[in-house]
This record gives sequence, structure tokens and C-alpha cells, in this order.
Amino acid sequence: MKSKYLLGRGFLPKELIPPFTTKGLEVHYDDILSKCNSYKYKGNAKSINLTVPRLRTSRRRLAIPNPYFQYELCNVIEKKWSEIHSILESSKDSLSKPIINRGLRKRFLDKKSAYSEIAIRKILNSVSYKYMVYADVSRFHGTIYTHSIPWAIHGKSDSKKDNSDNLFGNTLDKFIRKSQDGQTLGIPNGPDTSFLISELIASRIDDDIKSRLSKSIKSFRYVDDYYFFCKTLSETEAIISQLTKALSEYELELNPDKTKVVELPIEFEPDWVSDLRLYKFSSNQYKQRVDIVNYFSKVFSYSKEYENDFVIKYAITRIKNKKFQKENWKIYESLLLQSVLSEPSVIEVVLEIFLKYQNEGYDIRKNIIKNTLYTIFDNNIIHNNTYELLWS
Repeated sequence: MKSKYLLGRGFLPKELIPPFTTKGLEVHYDDILSKCNSYKYKGNAKSINLTVPRLRTSRRRLAIPNPYFQYELCNVIEKKWSEIHSILESSKDSLSKPIINRGLRKRFLDKKSAYSEIAIRKILNSVSYKYMVYADVSRFHGTIYTHSIPWAIHGKSDSKKDNSDNLFGNTLDKFIRKSQDGQTLGIPNGPDTSFLISELIASRIDDDIKSRLSKSIKSFRYVDDYYFFCKTLSETEAIISQLTKALSEYELELNPDKTKVVELPIEFEPDWVSDLRLYKFSSNQYKQRVDIVNYFSKVFSYSKEYENDFVIKYAITRIKNKKFQKENWKIYESLLLQSVLSEPSVIEVVLEIFLKYQNEGYDIRKNIIKNTLYTIFDNNIIHNNTYELLWS
């Protein structure tokens, strides 16, 4: 664990547009180190907040904290990495524990498993079990109590007896608070340091839950989503009760709207995923055009039927590397722009597709792209939706 890489390749939220980079923080790290060590700022700072679209009208809040306090956080994490890593490795349930990316052009930290691994784990864990309990932490990053950071590292009792920097968990707590104007509720959502700290707390909760439940119950977690597999309804009640208690030890709560018990077997992926994943495009020019129109008709229909799923984003990401014939480009281009208006979170992947086709010599109609971006801008300026405004 090197703090210069954690700062240089993990500071800004990954959703921020490409022109914003912290490469300079990595390149000039030694100069920053010298200046920070000679200048100890004792006050607080405010984060820059922005939002990114989720689905329909819902949005996710991100934060860019003051880089000085991020430097201090990264420095502590590097020095105490062996202790932090030991806690992260203690969890046998986490599919999302942080791993270090060795590639210099990649985000410094990544999740151990891809989101698609959830379906595989459901299949493997459901064998011989009757029920699955799904639970979700309510506003995870936004409700993490910063004082719970030392609780997770040193234990609640010891942390309450000593709130000094003798315990490095208190130091992490302090710099998180200082980066958000002294607030103890929530941690900045975006930097890799927050991803790491949230996983650290969740790993301790994993251990606590394991100790509370029967060894016959199987489970796994992905970020703040919990999956449990058991044989009786009484066990499902015990799972929800004990998970609630374990979370409350860290001032966290379950989301009651998403917590549910389902009887196995269940579908392991929605119908729309299977349908779109298996969809084939013809190499014949005319048939391919029909296939493109039919594919997007399915996509738009499914997106209305499954309003809580990222249907459009999945559909476009799936075909982003496919090359369609030049005669069919205009219809494909038009449907991509309609997708952007419907689900703005696909802007980045759609622009990536446009750049690829432009390099292949296709005629990119810049005027309709410009008009689409103007429409996005006009619809989002009044709400100060930063993600859409930055891209448009």
C-alpha cells in the first residue's frame, strides 16, 4: 500500500468526467509530502458535493474532500496497512473487499469480485436451502458514524477509553471529520479511502454476524447488500433480528423497504438480462437494421417495466464493442442519443462508442449530438444536476 498511489489514483470519484484528474498529486507527491509535513492545518474544510443519476429521478451524492486531509488519511493508511489489511481479510463473506490494482492507469483500489459474481454465489449457496434473506443497509456511506471507525479497528470499549491519536482509528476519524466541516454523520462518497474504510467497518460487522448465527446458515455480502441462505422461517427471523443488532452496534440501520425473505428456488437473473444477453445481430445489412431497431425496442420497453434496474446502461455496455455496418449507423446513432436522454448515466459509454466509430471513418452527425447535449443541459441546469451539466 503506497499513499502516493492511493491519493493520485483514488482521490476523485470515478464518475467524474475524464478531464478532471489527480495525476499531478501522484507525480508531485514528494513535494506535497514536504509541504504538508511542514504545515499542519488545524481547522476544518468543506467537501465539494455533486450528484450522479441513478434511475428516473433518484440520484447518488458524491463528494470531493479537501486534498490536504486526503493526504493525511492516505499517509495513516499506508503506515497502518498491515493492521487494516488484517481486518479486511478477516471477513469470509465479503465479495467487495478492496484489492490493489497494479496497472498504473487503473483506479488504485477495486472490488475483489465483479457485480456479476452475485448471481453465481446465489446459485452455489442456495443448494439444499429453502429460504434466502436479502437485506440492504440504509444510506450506507451517508450514515456511517465517523466515531465507529476506531470502534471497528480497536473495539468500542477501548476506543471510548482513549480518544487520542494513540489509536490510529481515532486519527482516521479525525481527518474524515475535518474534511467535512467537523460532521460525524457520513463519510465522503467517492474517494478510495472511503471505500476502504466502509469495507473495514462492514468486515467487522460480518464477523459479528457470523458469531451470532448458526454455522449452518450460509451468507455473503457485496458492499452493503447482504444475502443469507437458511432452511426454516424461524431462521429467517433470527437472521433479520441479529443483523439489525449487529448493524446497530455501529449506528447503522437496515433499509426496511429492501429487506425481504424469498422462498427458493428463484430466478438468478431477470428475464430482461437473459433476453438482451442472448440477443444476436445479423451480418446482413437489412436484417441487421431490423435487429438494431428490435433490440432497442426491447431495451426501452424493459426499462419502463423494470424501473429499478439499469436496463439501458446494461444494454448499451453489452454492445459497445460491436461494429455495425455503415449503412445502419444513422439509425444506431439516433437510438443511442435517445438512450442518453432517457438514462443520462450512459453518456460516457455512448460518447466512447461515437469516438470509436469516428475513428473507423463513420459520419458522426455532430449537430444532432450538440442538440441532444443542449437538451440535457436545459433539463438539468435548473436542478443543478452536476453530472449531466459537466458532460454536456
